[in-house]
Amino acid sequence: FFFAWHYIWSTFLLKQSSSYLPLSIMANPLVLVRYVAAEASLTLTMSVAGKLKNMNRAPDEAVGKVLQRLTLQLQGGKKKPASKHDYCPVHGRNSGQGESGPTAPQPQSPPLVRLETPGGKLVPEDTPNKEAWRDGCILVLGAERLAVALNLPSVVSLDLTTIPMAGFEIVPLVALEFSDLDHCHWEWHRAPAQTTKSKGRSPSAVTISAEDTLVSEERTYAPTAGDVGCVLKLVCTPYTADGRLGTSRVVQTAVVGAGPTDWPFHERAALCKEALADCRVVTYNILADCYCDTDWARTNLYSHCDPQYLKSDYRKQLIVKEVRSYRASILCMQEVEQRCFDEQLQPQFRVDGLEGEFCPKATLSSTKNPVGCAVFYAAEQFTLVTADRIDLTDVWRQYPEVQQLVDEAPAIGRGMEKSTTVGQILVLSRKSAPEGPPIVVVNTHLFGHPRAPNIRVLQTYLLLKEAERLH
Repeated sequence: FFFAWHYIWSTFLLKQSSSYLPLSIMANPLVLVRYVAAEASLTLTMSVAGKLKNMNRAPDEAVGKVLQRLTLQLQGGKKKPASKHDYCPVHGRNSGQGESGPTAPQPQSPPLVRLETPGGKLVPEDTPNKEAWRDGCILVLGAERLAVALNLPSVVSLDLTTIPMAGFEIVPLVALEFSDLDHCHWEWHRAPAQTTKSKGRSPSAVTISAEDTLVSEERTYAPTAGDVGCVLKLVCTPYTADGRLGTSRVVQTAVVGAGPTDWPFHERAALCKEALADCRVVTYNILADCYCDTDWARTNLYSHCDPQYLKSDYRKQLIVKEVRSYRASILCMQEVEQRCFDEQLQPQFRVDGLEGEFCPKATLSSTKNPVGCAVFYAAEQFTLVTADRIDLTDVWRQYPEVQQLVDEAPAIGRGMEKSTTVGQILVLSRKSAPEGPPIVVVNTHLFGHPRAPNIRVLQTYLLLKEAERLH
């Protein structure tokens, strides 16, 4: 009964595109229970007396304490003094004695607040929370009966590009709990911009209306010319492998723009219309945002460029579109920020079947958003064997011939230490010939000072020696 009811409720939730978990609970008789064994608390979310309640409880605490707390909340938070006529809402019996002695035994009524098993039996009050709150149980709150849903799939966060453009595919950045990307239902809707005021709206304010048009049910979507001047809304509904639907979330984009229609890479892309049966390698320095999107950079380095074209969301969409057009089997990138790798490049390229490895620069690995290198490879063609990070600011000390050179010219050693250069070495095995020779990929961003060619030559030498030593 519970699963049938839960399916009906979840289907209703999906059709209504409820985007905000608390609102879903307020409108539906449900207790959401979140419990992960490795965590120190168990979370209960429900509607009590018309108000949303969130309770964090100890997993080993007796469930009776939770029921007592809910009883007080149901009664408005006031506890009356006991008398001979008082009825105990938790234990379902008279708790007092008369003036002339014990009262006659009264037939016990079920507690006002209680937790029942799927079979209708009371869950003992000394049962630990982690064992009491199970799927299919029913929490009775007076006249209300709330079904317990344990670890219901949910959307933790859902984000879209801030600069949607026609012809540029949008890959949502989504974080899920108790589900995964392979178990999500997606809906893209086009909505008139003039009827949708997105600025300052909370997630719960974004809904699907009768004026909206369903345009896709795929995870990704490339806006068309017909979407220009409109906004796009995305509905994500996760579910589990056994078919349990979770709660939906809805987000929307800014107004879709026309975007550029002519790119300088068209001629190069025309040479790569077909993916190579063997292997195609592409390398690209994508210019880290921290190097271009600052007042100093805009004034001194890129004064010729309109600031809107230096924005990360704009540039990354063009970069991804260009790189995809080359149909690379192996893609090496430099000046990649950790956040860009995690939130933009990795999600985008995974859609194309590419897996990636990030390697931060030598002295920046402890910062919040380090810059480094990244290698992506076609997971259908290759298996990752090893991935090594080589710190070129220090590894030269392991080679006597380099140490001798530094002893004779100390400035070279200072130059090596001053750089933040790292080498990224991946060994890939071909899935078509796993016993054959591997492919060794070496990716780096050499020291860029214009008067330091000697440092760059030495760094290249060290990378080749390290690749030979390791593989």
